[in-house]
Amino acid sequence: MTQIVTGSPKIKTHYQTSSPLVRLRVPATREYPHLSGFGVTQGHDYARRGAQTQATNLREKARISGEHPPYCIIQTDEDI
Repeated sequence: MTQIVTGSPKIKTHYQTSSPLVRLRVPATREYPHLSGFGVTQGHDYARRGAQTQATNLREKARISGEHPPYCIIQTDEDI
């Protein structure tokens, strides 16, 4: 059996969003949520980055569960 392929396959390695990326930060301690989703980190290297809507959803989940959202949203255009 012969497979015919026309052109080269395109592999997408970088996804771009139209919204700017943001970070969440604990204002009292100046720590960031870890990108693994567990715990916090001091620096930017392993801090979570995401779209504004993702950050808003995380804060809304905390509010619905009765917790005060500990995070404030930070714009990160300068450190990406």
